[in-house]
Amino acid sequence: MQAGDRLQVVSASTGGGAITISSTAVDADIIAGSINAGTGAVTLSSTGGGVYDDGLAETRIVGGSASLTGSKGIGTSSRSVQTTPAA
Repeated sequence: MQAGDRLQVVSASTGGGAITISSTAVDADIIAGSINAGTGAVTLSSTGGGVYDDGLAETRIVGGSASLTGSKGIGTSSRSVQTTPAA
């Protein structure tokens, strides 16, 4: 998925396949909700913005591996991005 503006990911899941979400526009942030790739890889990338948590305690990024990149940062001091490794 490619996005050119702020992208709110409420829910994305696979049965073990990879999930890749990227945003390329200036000031384009990714707001991560429940993202579950099982044992697959999760990649969230924003070349023009950041990758941030949605602020809900019950949402997580779950995957066998996770790669989070954002030119303006990953999470904030008051709202870290929550990840959980797949079992």
